[in-house]
Amino acid sequence: MQHVILLNKKNMKKIVLLSLVCLLVLGIQAQESEIEHMQFMGISIDGPIKTFQSELSKKGFKRQSTSIKGTRNYTGVFSGEDVELRVAYDINTKNVYRVAVLIPCYRNPDAAVQKYNDYKSRLENKYKAYELSAYSPIYDNNGVRLEEDIKNGTLKSLNSSREWVSDDKKETCIFLSKPTLYRFFEDDTLHFASVFMNCYGNIGTITIKTFKLPNIPFSYEAVKYENGLFIIYVDSQNSKNIYKRDNDDL
Repeated sequence: MQHVILLNKKNMKKIVLLSLVCLLVLGIQAQESEIEHMQFMGISIDGPIKTFQSELSKKGFKRQSTSIKGTRNYTGVFSGEDVELRVAYDINTKNVYRVAVLIPCYRNPDAAVQKYNDYKSRLENKYKAYELSAYSPIYDNNGVRLEEDIKNGTLKSLNSSREWVSDDKKETCIFLSKPTLYRFFEDDTLHFASVFMNCYGNIGTITIKTFKLPNIPFSYEAVKYENGLFIIYVDSQNSKNIYKRDNDDL
């Protein structure tokens, strides 16, 4: 009888251990499922290239031939424009991480600048992106109400926009961020607290840039347009995975 009781205790230990392992795995999966991915035309920039391609085909995009590894090209309509897409994916996992939209302007550099200004304004307005520093301190009722807004999900984003202009190119990057809370100062005497918001783009980035030959971004096949615009959507998490993989090779 004692032998049976001891055996049951051993089994109970195994059951408890297995339960803890299961809870740990479920916790990790829950954390992974909370990751918010960048979207392009309502399609999450995540998952296998085949799935992404299937979603693009539903929107009328047609696949074109390309000789570049880890890239697939498509033609279709984006925001009323006839465009080409360059979709980049991990050659090992086949996971998508970047979509570049090429809007041709042929021999008209003024048209490229005009389109740049138009898309910059529209995208900043859509994503409510403003000129912010990489880390912006927010002060609101000693930081208390804003902190609660972050915790309960009322404050869902703090997107920033930064522009670089040179003689031959205009470029703006919009950083899409979920708010991350940092309590960096608190004084019991003054009863003062403030909040730091991460504005580095922990969801992803949208870059709008003009181009003219021969200064075309990325190593694409020879582009047949002299002037144009790129709008580049990058998923933060998946691009970090690519960077880590490439870095591991060094």
